[in-house]
Amino acid sequence: IDPGQFERIVQRHGAERILFASDCPWDSPVRIHRIMDDFALTPAQRSRIDWENALELLEQH
Repeated sequence: IDPGQFERIVQRHGAERILFASDCPWDSPVRIHRIMDDFALTPAQRSRIDWENALELLEQH
């Protein structure tokens, strides 16, 4: 995804509504994380997307 487009999605919908995904096994989670390193995300947004949102979903069930 284009970094600018991803940043607009985060701004419009909020980092609390986005989950990290890598399309594994067709792509590598490590590679996707490296791509995300170039996105203009705050540390809090990155944590939400990387793992906090998934943890919240798992704790609800």
